[in-house]
Amino acid sequence: MVHKKYYPWLLVALLCVVGCLNYLDRMMLVTMRSSILDEIPMTDAQFGLLTSVFLWVYGFASPIAGYIADRFNRSYVIIGSLVVWSLVTWATGYATTFEQLFAARAAMGISEAFYIPAAMALIMDWHSDKTKSTAVGIHVAGVTVGQSLGFLGAWIAETHTWHYAFYIFGGIGVAYAFILLLLLRDRKDEPVISSPNSVVATEKSINFKMALSSLFRNPSFILVVIIWGLAGCD
Repeated sequence: MVHKKYYPWLLVALLCVVGCLNYLDRMMLVTMRSSILDEIPMTDAQFGLLTSVFLWVYGFASPIAGYIADRFNRSYVIIGSLVVWSLVTWATGYATTFEQLFAARAAMGISEAFYIPAAMALIMDWHSDKTKSTAVGIHVAGVTVGQSLGFLGAWIAETHTWHYAFYIFGGIGVAYAFILLLLLRDRKDEPVISSPNSVVATEKSINFKMALSSLFRNPSFILVVIIWGLAGCD
């Protein structure tokens, strides 16, 4: 199948679903605020911590996730990330205290951080300069759909319980991972490269310590992490 001309677009379609689940799973807790607070009393500050801890952990784990995606099979990184965050989503449904929810959100931040770097790199591997922007745009559309479907968590919480929503989407993620095992593949030959500059870039080895040091010396990166972390406290 990987030798078919349509496979690069099939890959994008597969990743659209993963991107949708990635953002849907993280958004559900916010949409179910009232249902959760009815069962697990907490202050506004504590609930804000549940959203911000995800963003803080996600932000600081992302450089490591990018390094892993450059060093290991990207398809397996994507599938592994999906399985772990789906299990965390499922386990969140069993939480009965603020501390348990806090731990679950931190674990979700780590596990979900590994998806985007590997997914974007895999799309770049399979698409040329002529199609990669379109491919990325389609993938982003899938992510946006996931954000917009966050209301499903609140709807399920109202019709059943908030626990039930986490069980459902956690199970869906694990089931979908088996489909990806059958269909998602890394590019065995050289990635599609259309410009000489890209060739030079792929030949350069990556020094992780230097890259990480450079990233955290970048005021813009620190500012973005702070802004997103504070935004999660609202």
